[in-house]
Amino acid sequence: MNKGKKRKPAKRKNWLKIAIILALVPVLIAIGIVLKPFVIDPWLERRDDPGIKNVASEAPLGYVYDKLGGNEIELTAYQPPKDFDFSSWDETWEIPSQVDGYSVVSIKDLGKVRLMTSREIVEDQFYKSLLAVTIPDSVTNIDSYALADLPLLESVDIPDTVTAIGRYAFAGLPLLETIKIPETVTKIGAFAFSHSYSLETIYIPDSVETIDRAAFYWCAGLSEINFSANVDTINDWTYAYCHSLQSVTIPGTIAKIGNNAFAESYNLEAVSMSDSVTEIATRAFAGCPNLKSISLSDSIKKIDSWTFSECFELKNVILPDSLVEIGSNAFRKCNALENINFPESLEIIADSAFADCIRLKSISIPEGVLTLGSNAFARCSSLETADIPASVNQIGPNAFHNADKLRLVRFAGSEAQWLQLGGPDLVPADVKVEFANQ
Repeated sequence: MNKGKKRKPAKRKNWLKIAIILALVPVLIAIGIVLKPFVIDPWLERRDDPGIKNVASEAPLGYVYDKLGGNEIELTAYQPPKDFDFSSWDETWEIPSQVDGYSVVSIKDLGKVRLMTSREIVEDQFYKSLLAVTIPDSVTNIDSYALADLPLLESVDIPDTVTAIGRYAFAGLPLLETIKIPETVTKIGAFAFSHSYSLETIYIPDSVETIDRAAFYWCAGLSEINFSANVDTINDWTYAYCHSLQSVTIPGTIAKIGNNAFAESYNLEAVSMSDSVTEIATRAFAGCPNLKSISLSDSIKKIDSWTFSECFELKNVILPDSLVEIGSNAFRKCNALENINFPESLEIIADSAFADCIRLKSISIPEGVLTLGSNAFARCSSLETADIPASVNQIGPNAFHNADKLRLVRFAGSEAQWLQLGGPDLVPADVKVEFANQ
């Protein structure tokens, strides 16, 4: 009897837990709905079906559209009738200028088919076999995913009424070789032409004011680029993985080169830039293994972290007289770099800035440099001599770690200063250190 009485509260607790869980379900669903817009969508993001809002009744294909106000609509998908014969599809598609009496002024996410029976977004023969698309001159906006992921599309005509190209609008078109952007376009969205591997040339008119991040990411066939006179920033990842680029000249209109802007462009050999460039962000040219020379702007004050890392063939770097800081890992694994002239304006050589530069034979750090970071010249296996100024007040641990051929360090200060910096711990025991008063 006592045991039975003890079990009753436990049973009530279980029912209480179930009641609490059931009460929380609608709350959790609501939280999910609120948080969903803040999820960052990657390149191959899942595109949810927003539901069919309007289906054209008279068009040969049932176009799905959103009303924008007045007599204007945005096409968002097409829905063939149940009995549509895909075998008769002629592989060309002319988007209508009017549907159900409404003017088509925008297109979005048309690289999909909705089946009447299940309202499911599917990849079907209809869009997989598209070779050419003509956009009517009623359209002013090509919105996100408008014609993305069409594997056989070779040709697109953009009318000169279009003013904006949205994110991923022409992404994932592996056979598209050329496209003309009309001089009415002012903005190109993020990833707009990304993963269009065969795209060789694209002319960007001066009407364009903004090119968002990764617009030409992984355009492996792109061999030539031009810059709009009204664009002042090359955004993050814009030309990353453009393997056919061999040389780039940054014009006088550009002030900033973003993160990874030209990263991993395997055949890029030469880069020059005007003095208008004041900022080069992290990894801007990282992983360009054939980059041999670069001429930096005379307005650059800092080379950011990893900017030229793993540029294995980089031999010639002209550092500007304006340079104050070389960031961490900035020239790491630049295997062909044999010598470098530091400007007198320099104050900071950060951690691992020249680590693993295996052909660097000697360095002469100018007076005025204050900081030499940890591992700054670590594993520079050909380094034999190093000149360090008296102005240095900090040398990080392992600054010359595993620089096996280093035999002489000339320090422009006194022995007392050297000992204060760390003395014997700064270089291997077999390295001779000479001081200014010797």
